[in-house]
Amino acid sequence: MIYEFPGHDEPIRQGDIFQSIPLIHVDPHNLSVTDDDGVTFDERNWINEIDQKILRILAIVEPVIGIVVTQDCDAARDKYVAFFQVDEFFQVTKMTPPKNINAEWWAKKLPEHARTNQKWFYLPADETIGFSQKMAVDFQTIIRVRTAFLLANRERLRIGRLNFEADEHFREHVSQYFRRYSYNEWYPLTKEEFEFYKQQSSREDTPPYPWQE
Repeated sequence: MIYEFPGHDEPIRQGDIFQSIPLIHVDPHNLSVTDDDGVTFDERNWINEIDQKILRILAIVEPVIGIVVTQDCDAARDKYVAFFQVDEFFQVTKMTPPKNINAEWWAKKLPEHARTNQKWFYLPADETIGFSQKMAVDFQTIIRVRTAFLLANRERLRIGRLNFEADEHFREHVSQYFRRYSYNEWYPLTKEEFEFYKQQSSREDTPPYPWQE
């Protein structure tokens, strides 16, 4: 499919896919803070602790799949490498799978959403990389891992990388995600156009701009 399998000693590049990347879950409202003894824990709120330079806390760490978003030159020399989390397609996209899902449905939906949705990037199933089902890159979950650790363990953790065409598409998709800004699609409509716009399904409560009232 769209994956390649670099040698164990090849440098880390954007588009590399790693398994068992540590995703740390922390609730700032309820931190389990410990003193130097590491035995006694006290529940605290981060707002009340922001003047502290360092806090030792109990945290949940989850092993996840990640794809490198850091550019090649930075991955070679920076202290940390950044990843986007990779997860099951419907988990990331929040789409509801149809009852009768088939190749025709995928052929329609995947190109359509690739053009319009900038929050995720599609990864096809491929047993050679360990994906038994369709996956997606979640642009909203970013994980930072020390470069030295990754280099020392890339033989065990790196399971593949995107090929040239997929990596170019991934790079452009990422840039579009960070370039986008929030706006209401109906703002340039005239008052008359806005009235027709509101008549469409699920738009009855759309608030008008002053020039559309």
